[in-house]
Amino acid sequence: HRDLHSFPTRRSSDLCLTTATISIPPRPRHIPVPPSIKVRYNRPMTIGIGFVVRDGILLCADTLYSDGATKQYGDKIFTWAGNGISVCFALAGNATMAKMAVQDCTAALYALDWDRQSFSEVYETIRSVIKYVQQEYVDKVPAEERDRSRFYILLAIHTVNSGHRLYASNDAALAPVLTFDCIGAGRQIGLYVIEPSYRSDMTL
Repeated sequence: HRDLHSFPTRRSSDLCLTTATISIPPRPRHIPVPPSIKVRYNRPMTIGIGFVVRDGILLCADTLYSDGATKQYGDKIFTWAGNGISVCFALAGNATMAKMAVQDCTAALYALDWDRQSFSEVYETIRSVIKYVQQEYVDKVPAEERDRSRFYILLAIHTVNSGHRLYASNDAALAPVLTFDCIGAGRQIGLYVIEPSYRSDMTL
């Protein structure tokens, strides 16, 4: 059963990233690439990426946790499974907020009545937790500190009856992702790099 996968990526010397092999067929058209791109990083370049492919969902994330002064390395992908349902989270942004949201999500999932669970019930449970954490612990922070408190989550859900689905959080909202999306400080660069090569018929 390979519907949810995680792999580490690769980045600069500042970042410890994991790598995985994924076959991406070349596009039939020529895509011009600028001869050089200069980017100044004024904050740690962290990123999480989610792909919807033909036979599942692929999640990946870097492993750097940084508060601007210190650096630590650890997992940013967390999984939960029970009663025929698999859930996977990829995190970016404020580590404390994101991990608290994931822990609260998994606790709420364990508390569900699994005799009557459904995909919609699992989704609503996770969405409610993310909304609560955002409103209670991020939105109430003083405006000048709010950006440092923001967290982002890529959420993959698989059920036997409903298949696999991918979502991305944006503040209190949880929106469906039909192709691919990136979260974290590296989002714009990730979208720019991935878009020319992404194909929905790719496989895991």
